[in-house]
Amino acid sequence: MIWKLAAGFVLAAGILAPPLNAQESDVIELEDSANQELRERAGQVVGLINGTIPPDVVFSESFLAAIPPEQFEAVGQQLTSQFGQALRVERLEPVSATRAGLTIRMERALGKGGFAISADAPYKITELLLHSFEPFDDSAEKIAGDIAALPGRKAAYFGRLDGSDPLISINRGEQLAIGSTFKLYVLAALDRAVRDSRLRWDETVPLGRGRSFPSGIMQEWPEGAPVTLHTLA
Repeated sequence: MIWKLAAGFVLAAGILAPPLNAQESDVIELEDSANQELRERAGQVVGLINGTIPPDVVFSESFLAAIPPEQFEAVGQQLTSQFGQALRVERLEPVSATRAGLTIRMERALGKGGFAISADAPYKITELLLHSFEPFDDSAEKIAGDIAALPGRKAAYFGRLDGSDPLISINRGEQLAIGSTFKLYVLAALDRAVRDSRLRWDETVPLGRGRSFPSGIMQEWPEGAPVTLHTLA
């Protein structure tokens, strides 16, 4: 999973990350060469992911022009829903006075990447990249156990659409509403039709009334617009 954000990071008085206490020093590795600005900005990344620091308070206008607050908040919500709350800076590895590698400890994963700050006050963050997440204690067996322990009716299937042996199969024959998952079957049928030469990816069809719903984009396109099957897919 790649999460890349670039632009500025404006700091306001009163919202700086609290200083690390002695009990955390044996776990969190902050290199001695890290200056105070890098440490403070790294600490604020934790609050940004958790949504406790509003993006419009923290980021510069140039950052928000590239990544609007609602988009940043959506990314943070996605991360915390998958990996739990961001807990702390696990590791900070300065490359220079304005750039450092960064590891964030989440409740269920370590997020690794890096960031950079401006060389001038107020030392805005100009780059933020979390390029990988390493889950703790995660396996198909554990996920299956978690699903099986949920109350009510449930069914789960994790596998290829070709019907090969699934990674997880729980109540496979149970019929439940599947929501947007139906799109996978539509895409699989379309792919088969193209492979069988019954349809072509560059074939054009008019966009119908049932175009899309937010957060899609086609609901804003004009009805009847010619669209290729490739674009629709």
